[in-house]
Amino acid sequence: MIGSGEIRVIALSWRRTTNFDALVRGGMLKVDGVGYRPTRAYLADSQGPAAGFERIWGIPVTRENSDACEQLLVRWTQEWKTVASRVGIDWRGTPYDSADFENALCIFQERR
Repeated sequence: MIGSGEIRVIALSWRRTTNFDALVRGGMLKVDGVGYRPTRAYLADSQGPAAGFERIWGIPVTRENSDACEQLLVRWTQEWKTVASRVGIDWRGTPYDSADFENALCIFQERR
């Protein structure tokens, strides 16, 4: 069995995305008995998600504008059905939330 000290060392050796993904997945599985979904994509000081955001919206994410960039993602979630309709997509699932955006933006910016 792994002790809490060993878990801390493992987590410290992971990069930001791995830690974020582990927390999101753990929250979805409700390992704490309650569940968790982040309320933001944590664009500030990120590499992949910030790069993906800039590729899509043309706005470089900085510490000064990161809250406004996060609010843009929140607004997209609030208007998800309208956005999908305008681009001609019949979206039947739940809207993206901050965790979904964090992952999608990170994947989007990766080289193929």
